[in-house]
Amino acid sequence: MVCILLYMVGKTKIDIFRNMSKSELKEAIHEYVIPHRIYERLYAMSLLAEGYSYDMVAHKMGKSYQTIHRWAKLCESEGINGLKPNYEGGRPEKLSKEDLQKLDNMIQEYDEITTDQVHDLILKEFNVEYSMKQVWVILTQKLNYKCKNKMVISK
Repeated sequence: MVCILLYMVGKTKIDIFRNMSKSELKEAIHEYVIPHRIYERLYAMSLLAEGYSYDMVAHKMGKSYQTIHRWAKLCESEGINGLKPNYEGGRPEKLSKEDLQKLDNMIQEYDEITTDQVHDLILKEFNVEYSMKQVWVILTQKLNYKCKNKMVISK
């Protein structure tokens, strides 16, 4: 896959996707989400332990009072283990990585295909109903296509 996204940093153009793909970047980010959440919660508890109020910690961390209070109650009842998130966040994907790869291969078989046709293809092949906006998100963000006037443009 060739990715020609260039980002301006200072005065030089830097191709951040020269040695990695967008999907590799997303996977790496996902890998560190849970440890960051734990760190954030532990840091909040350390601030409370230093004598900061719930309001002060919430303000300092950009969280709500209720969130900090909930974390403190979890820490009180379960200790550090109570601060570990018991979910990965977000709704599970309707299409697996394998399904997305299969969809990508199917799209590549067409000379021209519209977003409406992709919507119908997903419904027919995977029995999954998506809004047209979500079809666009899948095409542009997960499969790295471009869309213009309902036409899907090859990678």
